[in-house]
Amino acid sequence: MLDILLVRHGQTKWNVEMRLQGTLDSDLTETGIFQAKKLSERLADIEFSKVYASPSGRTMKTAELVLGNRVSPIVTDERLKEMNFGVLEGKKIETLNERFKGEITIMHEDPEIYNPSEYNGETYKELISRTSNFLDDIITKEDGKILVVAHGMSLMAIISAINNLEVKDFWSRGLKPNVSLTMYNYNNGLFGEELFYDTSHYE
Repeated sequence: MLDILLVRHGQTKWNVEMRLQGTLDSDLTETGIFQAKKLSERLADIEFSKVYASPSGRTMKTAELVLGNRVSPIVTDERLKEMNFGVLEGKKIETLNERFKGEITIMHEDPEIYNPSEYNGETYKELISRTSNFLDDIITKEDGKILVVAHGMSLMAIISAINNLEVKDFWSRGLKPNVSLTMYNYNNGLFGEELFYDTSHYE
């Protein structure tokens, strides 16, 4: 029996400033730290058999806060990194909407035809491929309760794979909120959804 707990990093300064983060990084805000600490309290009685995180600073900090005083190594995995937006990373969304409005609209409304080659970004198929590969690894190798701390879109890609969603339906369940808890159990080749985008620990 395998339980997979999916957690997005805490709110960051760039989240507040409405900047596209992607593979770049910014620090957690006080709100982000609060969110992670509240989840730590909620999960205090859970023993994790393995903890995975994207190597980004915001995800590592969130994972450390969620673990609290527990001594558990955090295994970093490049496949959990956020979607790569190329040279658009670090820029404010309002600025991007001036120059790349068409591409940004397609990114959210028609992901199957999204083509970021002009700015050296990553396609949805590439994102889903690497995150699905990570998912296949953990359901093959792990058991017990697994904590995965990553990013909005990389976690949405994992959720898409679990639910066998087509690329065109990537956004059908919305963007994963900061430090929301999504949990699936996996048994005999089948996934069961126990929690979805739950933020009751800090609301």
